[in-house]
Amino acid sequence: MLDKSVPYKRIIMQLDHKNNNINEEIHLPEGYSFRMYKPGMEEDWAITEVEVLEFDNREKALAYFRTDLIPYQEQLKKRMVFIVNQEGIAVANACAWYVNYKGRHQAQVHYVAVRPKYQGMGLGKAVFMKVLSAFTKVEPDEDIYLHTQTWSHKAIRMYLKMGFRLITDDRIGYHDYHYEEAVKVLETVYDEQIMNLVKKRIS
Repeated sequence: MLDKSVPYKRIIMQLDHKNNNINEEIHLPEGYSFRMYKPGMEEDWAITEVEVLEFDNREKALAYFRTDLIPYQEQLKKRMVFIVNQEGIAVANACAWYVNYKGRHQAQVHYVAVRPKYQGMGLGKAVFMKVLSAFTKVEPDEDIYLHTQTWSHKAIRMYLKMGFRLITDDRIGYHDYHYEEAVKVLETVYDEQIMNLVKKRIS
């Protein structure tokens, strides 16, 4: 869940592909299961992304999906992970995606989201771990990047514990990044142990 009580600063994080080791078993609550993308699941994706405030409305979310993702539908079947509930409704998603920036292919985690009603059940960690395991198949030799922001400091804590580090340059581009300012914000919400992880940055 976003914490808009703190200043908004963008953050870029990286996980070395050699450290992408999901050793623990991924547990889901009873009745929940993983499902890879199938045609039609963009409807569920759009609803989730609207509920987490990534898009203003369902139409905008679907328009984005159809323009930017549907052309790569065969890739989505291997890269986009959902968690579905007992009724088969997708309530969380994440994607082992990629971009091409400055002439270089880059693996990126995209669209990590859990519908607010289902937050606090461990689904965010589970879908994130599942998508990291997907990277070992679709991007086995690529370091993994993600964009996030200080409003997601609860998620950043999880990313840090999984081996991600903040980086200080624009190597994945597309967005402004605010490393120094972001660290100051995180100091207001993290204890010393977590801040030690934050400060083990990649220069």
